[in-house]
Amino acid sequence: MRTNSGKFNIKTLNTIMTRRKYISAMKRKAIILISILSIAFLGKINAQELRYGILAGGIFANQKIETEGLDILNIDYDTQSRFSWELGMMAEVPISDGLTVQPTLLLSNKGYVYKDSRDDFELTIKSRPVYLSLPIPICGHIMLDDLKFIAGLGPYASIGLGGKIDSTGNSGNFSFAEDGAIDYGDDDSDDYRPLDLGIVFTGGIEIQEFQLSLAYELGLKNIAPNGDEDTVIRNRSLSLRGVYFLPF
Repeated sequence: MRTNSGKFNIKTLNTIMTRRKYISAMKRKAIILISILSIAFLGKINAQELRYGILAGGIFANQKIETEGLDILNIDYDTQSRFSWELGMMAEVPISDGLTVQPTLLLSNKGYVYKDSRDDFELTIKSRPVYLSLPIPICGHIMLDDLKFIAGLGPYASIGLGGKIDSTGNSGNFSFAEDGAIDYGDDDSDDYRPLDLGIVFTGGIEIQEFQLSLAYELGLKNIAPNGDEDTVIRNRSLSLRGVYFLPF
């Protein structure tokens, strides 16, 4: 969460409250739209052809951050991956022999870790945004005895729901620590834009009701707010996912 210096007054408070109400309304609309699209898509398929699964996984999340400094100096933040979690539900929809669509509704904890150490200065930043995501990969598969090999790709859309950013550090005898909720919006006081779009690549194996896969999500949309005109932020993540398909 960012703070700006300056005089605080009732007009500023009203502006903040109005913006937060707008962002909250946009989140609700996006969640409703994702749910409606999922239901409408699945509703056109014969229920006997569908499979539903419960998904849980570990995720190595990172963000690619690029900032143009003054003059022609470009600064790339050397961020590190952070290990976190994701939970959700998957549907498998056959569209032809050997080809399926796997729309998946996920709650994912993403972000990054940034560390800087020089002379007597140290800084650590941990960003932990939480997203509701809908990846829709189209997957092909081949059978080898009882083992099914799967590979696919497709688009994904995510909406930011919450999360935190923590900062700790010290300089000489001075130390500091700060944490705050992530603000989603499009102003310079916000941390991220709420909507993320990209491509998901997936591959794995399946035996009976169990599927184990790797998924790589490549964010294509710049999620830095418009207020940060010289900054580009894109999500990156690698997930190990386990799915149990329900026996009905």
